Amino acid sequence: MRKKRIAFCDAQESYILRLEEYIRQIPHLPFVPDVYTDYKKFLECKNELGYDGAVIAECFMKEADSPGILILSEEPGLEEWRLYRYRSADECIKVIRS
Repeated sequence: MRKKRIAFCDAQESYILRLEEYIRQIPHLPFVPDVYTDYKKFLECKNELGYDGAVIAECFMKEADSPGILILSEEPGLEEWRLYRYRSADECIKVIRS
């Protein structure tokens, strides 16, 4: 079975690289992360690589514009497309998996 590819895009390089490192250490996840710190680069690669989903920082997008996109938010919110940045990494992964 092919693993899904999930793009992660955030201008805070240290945060997104630590999250990627953590994710890559977890065996048997149904997805692999691709990380971008430049939103334009993500957009260039998005169609070519055919991502199954994306986690995009709120500084790049204020609302999810299509299914499969989660907004990495500075503030907690009740919207199902919002992923609060300051959750534990395990909690973030649970949201991404669902």
